[in-house]
Amino acid sequence: MRLRALLLPALTLTLAVPARAQVFADAFNGKRDGWEMRIKRGEAPAVRQEIETFLTVQGANASPSYYGDQHAIVGARGLEARACVASGDWEAALVNLQKAAATAGDNLTATEASFAKGRADHAEKLTLWKGELADAQAKLDQLTAAPGLTEDQMKL
Repeated sequence: MRLRALLLPALTLTLAVPARAQVFADAFNGKRDGWEMRIKRGEAPAVRQEIETFLTVQGANASPSYYGDQHAIVGARGLEARACVASGDWEAALVNLQKAAATAGDNLTATEASFAKGRADHAEKLTLWKGELADAQAKLDQLTAAPGLTEDQMKL
């Protein structure tokens, strides 16, 4: 019963993120490895353009409140910066890294509040659980200290 009380908030948080919110992060994760390989093969200018197009088109689907999408945007900007460096455009790489840093900062600010609430809820549940555990331990100690049945009582 108590386990249900602990798992219910976690399940609620999991279900609170709409399925649409995961579309951007999943799409980026599906393309990232291919883009990285193509950058290594010398196709950096084409990859750079594809990532920019991806951020423009798919970026509209990115949820500003979903950590995974914001993390994926930072990753895409970082990968675009690598493509810029590989194609010799250091200035564009710096711009992309600055955009990635700004997105990461915004993501940190947005998640700090929700993570702080989650931590506080967890600390409250942990305190409650420790109290219940102490009560159970006291009851166990009491039962352990109680005398057992005699042999005559066991024969009945």
